[in-house]
Amino acid sequence: MYVNTAVILAGGKSKRMGRDKWSLPWKGSTLLEYLFKEMIQYFDRVLISTHEEIDIPFQQVVDIVDAGSLGGIYTLLVQTGEPVFFVAVDMPFMTGEIARRIADFFSPEVDIVVPYVNGRYESLSAVYSPSVISVLKEQILNGNFRIRDLFKKVNTKILTEEILKEYFSDLSFLKNINTPEEWEELI
Repeated sequence: MYVNTAVILAGGKSKRMGRDKWSLPWKGSTLLEYLFKEMIQYFDRVLISTHEEIDIPFQQVVDIVDAGSLGGIYTLLVQTGEPVFFVAVDMPFMTGEIARRIADFFSPEVDIVVPYVNGRYESLSAVYSPSVISVLKEQILNGNFRIRDLFKKVNTKILTEEILKEYFSDLSFLKNINTPEEWEELI
């Protein structure tokens, strides 16, 4: 087991949602609390990545650079110095068991493990190694905050739909919620 830390990315500005997604009510608590409880069952440590300090009862790490999700990934890899499973706070169907299964595809021979479903990388439910820090830094300095651009520059293990369907009959755990309309439909 190479990945012992999970990070919940809760630093988004939630422009389309109109409020902090981490605080949305879900399964008797909030999305953040739900994901924390799920992740802590399968990882030794769970950290929360934020763009500014928020009032939560969990250990949070504030981004050292303002570069969106890429900045959160960069910050946590610099802070931890170890491979980390990252999950976006707006993924209500993600579970600790699923996260662990994805994380277990990681090995020291790869830099990133990322699902690829419906023609899209699911870059916010993936494992990143500190071996990508220098490439991340270069992208940030060049003003390129697109995470997917990183995948071709490093050794990336892509988890295709075919691979994922060997383990999961339903891939809806990769769905994220971005708007009030999507939220209303969900609940």
